[in-house]
Parts: sequence; C-alpha cells; structure tokens
Amino acid sequence: MTSAPCPFRVNRIDLRVLPMRTRFPFRYGIASLVALPHLFVTVELEVNGQSVIGRTSEGLPPKWFTKDPGTPNELEVAGMLAVIQNAVRLATLHGREPVTWYPLVRQLAAEQKLWASRHDHPPLLWNLGIS
Repeated sequence: MTSAPCPFRVNRIDLRVLPMRTRFPFRYGIASLVALPHLFVTVELEVNGQSVIGRTSEGLPPKWFTKDPGTPNELEVAGMLAVIQNAVRLATLHGREPVTWYPLVRQLAAEQKLWASRHDHPPLLWNLGIS
C-alpha cells in the first residue's frame, strides 16, 4: 500500500552564513581551502496544521561549482549565495499554498533555470540553489 504525498506550506526559510576555518588545508582541483563560509538553513513548514522545523548546513567552497580560475573567491561565494537565495525566494513564493514535494521541485527547477540563464549562472551552480 502506498500513501498519498503529504501537502505542506512553506512558512519561513532562514539563511545564516558563518565564516569557518578548516582543520588543515584542503586542496581540490584548482583551489586550496583554509577557510570557507558555512551556510545554515532553517525551514519552517506547516504540515497537517502543525508547524515543523528542519535545519541543515553546508560549506560553500569556492571553485567547486564553476571551476573558473579567473573569478575571485568572493564572487564565487556571492554566486552560490545568489542561486540559493533565489531558490528560497521561489520556494517561499510557490509554497504559500499547500504543495507537495515533487511538483514544487519541478516548478523550482524550471524557474531557477530561467532565472540563472539571465544571470549567467552555469547549471551545476544553479542546481545548488534547489538542492
């Protein structure tokens, strides 16, 4: 027996960025990391009339998504935050009314792709915002 998808509303999404240092230098591709911003996300949903809060976090490593040696790290981080903030804007907008997960993600992906193409964000980067 399968259950129907559970509708929810997106009440709030809060983003916080904290500077973090790595325990030791970490080299990947064209970058070497000793510090990076760490993003903390809190999401408040309404499910079956009850408030539900979820939290997650992720490091934002420069050069991970774009691989462009000519872009300063600050601009790389700004690009990551821009695609995340746009995805949050879209999720908050489309999640005001009850939605289910897969239709919401499909809608976010389509709109994020259009937005990203206007702002010259590559697919690997703009998909970060949705994830």
